[in-house]
Amino acid sequence: MKKEILIVVVVVIVFGFLAWTMLSGQSNGSDVANSGSDDVIVETGETKTYDIIAKQWEFEPATIEVNLGDKVVMNVESKDVTHGISIPQFGVSERLNPGDDVHVEFVANKKGTFSFFCNVPCGSEHRSMQGMLIVN
Repeated sequence: MKKEILIVVVVVIVFGFLAWTMLSGQSNGSDVANSGSDDVIVETGETKTYDIIAKQWEFEPATIEVNLGDKVVMNVESKDVTHGISIPQFGVSERLNPGDDVHVEFVANKKGTFSFFCNVPCGSEHRSMQGMLIVN
């Protein structure tokens, strides 16, 4: 019985040591270049500014096209009722009262086509109030 307990204890210690060795041997990323979709995109210095009108039930312009790494500046104005603008992938979520002009800035650090939309119920066609952000 004592021999079996000793064997179990030794096995647990060996596995614990192996697990600790493998986990502590992982790189913290500072000495290895990261590749793939997790790459950090830094601002390119290119700034794209858009004046956007929010009105029932649309954004003008409804399509915005930028390049990966561009700094995007959006000046969004509500022309009629309370609206909002949301681009979750870039951390944008703003409320616009009638006549408000909201300034939004972010770096386009993800490639793809993203929807921006009104995130404040604004009337019967609220769900159709969307636009497209294209990041090349």
